[in-house]
Amino acid sequence: MLGKNTGGKKGLYRALALIDEVLDQSQYNLISLSIGPPESIDDDRVSAWTTLLDDYLGLSNCLGLVAVGNNGEEADLASRVMAPSDSVNALGVGACSHANGDCWARAPYSAKGPGRSPGLVKPDVVYFGGTLESPFLFAGIRGQILHEVGTSFSTPSLARMAAGLKV
Repeated sequence: MLGKNTGGKKGLYRALALIDEVLDQSQYNLISLSIGPPESIDDDRVSAWTTLLDDYLGLSNCLGLVAVGNNGEEADLASRVMAPSDSVNALGVGACSHANGDCWARAPYSAKGPGRSPGLVKPDVVYFGGTLESPFLFAGIRGQILHEVGTSFSTPSLARMAAGLKV
């Protein structure tokens, strides 16, 4: 995740350039991304993030997992998945929360489809992303305990599980 004062669009372009540089350095088996432009996908425009990821994953044997975003409670199209989770060569990871004691349900904050054709069904998978009652806990930069929920946590959690699988 980028912090609040990370340079806006310039910061995002720098992050994208760094991701491109790192992906060019080696062949990876698994990548997990919880970063991208802060807007829902547009059917008429494929983002540079999605293009970069689709190009890399299309030429490799790498499993890509990408957070779909936390805009699921927005109105209509604003609740759609965010780039680059619309990649056709990556799995878009949403978040689910334990509901009613017995079953799993999409977490209200988790973005939803449709994705862009041919990947209309998005997210591809969901994994626990935290709830108000059971958030992810982590240490802040000053050592304080922080708590948060989101697809930025469900995605690396699922990646950890996927890393243990050998095909």
